[in-house]
Amino acid sequence: MKIWPFTTASAAPTPADAARTLGAIARKNAADRRTAMLTTLRGCVARGDVAKLGWKA
Repeated sequence: MKIWPFTTASAAPTPADAARTLGAIARKNAADRRTAMLTTLRGCVARGDVAKLGWKA
């Protein structure tokens, strides 16, 4: 099983490759968190449950 999704001349990934992979993972995680937050926000607004968001209705 290949852990690194890219091929390098050496067997070990270069720091640039590692940074690229970690950056991609971080961006995906941030996007997932943002999506989850927006879904929660929409759900609360749809139910009129703005108190849960700390807002005064």
